[in-house]
Amino acid sequence: MLSLFNNSNKRNYTAVFVDYEHWFYSMKHDYHTKPEVAEWMAEIEKDYDVKHWLAFADFNYEEIGREIQILQTAGFQVINSCHNFTYHKKGQTEFSLLNQLYQYTINYPEVKTYILFTLNDGAAVIKYAAIGKNHKDEGYRSLMCLAEVYGKGEKTDSVQWLATIKEGVEKFPAQEYFIGNLMDYYIQKGKIDEGLTQINEILANNPTPYFMYVKGVLQYEKKDYEGAIATFNEIIAKNGDFVAESYSKIGDCYFFPAQVIVEENANLSMDDPKYATNEGKIKELYEKAKPFYEKAKELKPDNKQLWGQYLLNIYWKLNKSEYEALEKELGY
Repeated sequence: MLSLFNNSNKRNYTAVFVDYEHWFYSMKHDYHTKPEVAEWMAEIEKDYDVKHWLAFADFNYEEIGREIQILQTAGFQVINSCHNFTYHKKGQTEFSLLNQLYQYTINYPEVKTYILFTLNDGAAVIKYAAIGKNHKDEGYRSLMCLAEVYGKGEKTDSVQWLATIKEGVEKFPAQEYFIGNLMDYYIQKGKIDEGLTQINEILANNPTPYFMYVKGVLQYEKKDYEGAIATFNEIIAKNGDFVAESYSKIGDCYFFPAQVIVEENANLSMDDPKYATNEGKIKELYEKAKPFYEKAKELKPDNKQLWGQYLLNIYWKLNKSEYEALEKELGY
């Protein structure tokens, strides 16, 4: 299922467009059964106020033609794409669906949500999302779908994925999905300065806690720990979203530099004078990290990824009784 222009508020009207030809023949060939139309509609109606149900197919063939009465009884408007070929072909059905979608967006302004059911047909998603992405308010959802197809579909396309993500950032800079994915890309490719430049431009117009947090993560990845700590402290001072996460990342700014020294010590003899010096540095960094992880634990005790393993390592080095208590708490 693909939601194109989607404002999923139960008070908004919804139109559902179903490529019934694809659904019917897929169920027949893959599962030797037919679509459970009523049950499927009931699931949709749990979350959406549907005012229009449209089913598209070439119903001229006898077997699928018998579905017309079932669909109409259920409440569907049946659109017969009516191409007269001697073999099964679905191009005309897609064209018919696309044409109706255009007409609906013009003639039914009260419809705020459009749902297309295409059975994860990547090619169809790409085709239909080309319409939805131009919607000035809800087009970001279509771009999200495109990015998912290019990034995780059967045939991934990294070039198109990146182009789609960048288009989303440009057209919908307030949407966290595109910014988060783009910044992950910059980190993976080692283009952190490029990411920082872009996130600073975004923050100039939209200084949300999430975008501030993204900036802090980029600074952290650049090993600008002082800058990252300042950014995370700014988030904490505002006392909005990402406070626990910011406490945890400040802890990271001390904990992970300590891990570099831990690895160095692993290659030193305990009799080496540098070993004892390093141990002192590790404990000092752990002491600095400890209260920030503990604060993250206080704020989000169920999100153990923010503090669990870090505090275990710290307590092991600094206080064995605290280590044993936390190990029992975590169920180890």
